[in-house]
Amino acid sequence: MDYVFDGEKGPYIEDDEPNLINYYGYTKLKGEEFVKKHAKDWYIARTSVIYG
Repeated sequence: MDYVFDGEKGPYIEDDEPNLINYYGYTKLKGEEFVKKHAKDWYIARTSVIYG
C-alpha cells in the first residue's frame, strides 16, 4: 500500500486504482506491472516498513 496509494480512501483492495504519491511509488507500481506481464504465476505483497 505504501506509496502506491495516497491514503485518502483505505482500506484498499486489489482492484483499486493506484494513486501514486511520489517517484518511489511509481517505481513500485512499474515493478508490479512487469511481474504481472512477464511471470506465469505471481503474488504481489504490498508491505509497509519492514525492518529485520
